Amino acid sequence: QPKSKLITATIGDLPMQPELLLARVEQVAACKVDVIKIGFFNSLSDPMQTYLACLEKLKVVTEQSVKLVAVLFAEYAYSPEIIGMIRNAGFYGVMVDTAHKNGATFLDYFSNAQMTELINNTKNQQLQFGLAGSLQLQHIVRVKQFNPSYIGFRGGVCDAALRKNALSADKVKAARKMM
Repeated sequence: QPKSKLITATIGDLPMQPELLLARVEQVAACKVDVIKIGFFNSLSDPMQTYLACLEKLKVVTEQSVKLVAVLFAEYAYSPEIIGMIRNAGFYGVMVDTAHKNGATFLDYFSNAQMTELINNTKNQQLQFGLAGSLQLQHIVRVKQFNPSYIGFRGGVCDAALRKNALSADKVKAARKMM
C-alpha cells in the first residue's frame, strides 16, 4: 500500500484583504487539497490589525477542518504575537518563505538563534512548522537541523535551478534521499 501523499496549494500573492483572502481560500478548498498556504504580506496600514482581521475572517474555513498554513516572509518583521494569533484562528501551521525570489534564503535573514526561537514559539502553539524560500539541495543539511515538519522547494529542484523551468526528476529524487 503506497503511503498517502499530502497535496498543498497556495492562494497566490494577494493583498491582505479579509474578504478577498476568504474568497480565494474557499475556491482552493473546493479543489480538495490537503493544506492551503496563505502569504502574510506586509500591510501599509497597521499590520497587526490587518493580520488579525484576516485571521478572524478565515476562522470560518478552519472551523470546517480546512488546514491553513500562514506563510511568513523572511524579509518582513513580524511581532512574536502573530504566532498565537495564527493558532487562535485555527491554523494548521506556519511556514517561513522568501517574498523576493532573488536567491536569498531564510538563512540569509535569520540567525540560528532567531530561527530556533521562532520554531519553539510555533511548536509551543502546537502548530506545524515549515521552511522554504530559494532553497537548494546544498541547504538541506542546514535546514534539517531545525527539524521542520516540512520543507518546500521550487527553483532548487528545477532545471538549471530556475523556478520557471521544469522540475528535474533527478533533483527531486536527490532531495528526497537527503531528507
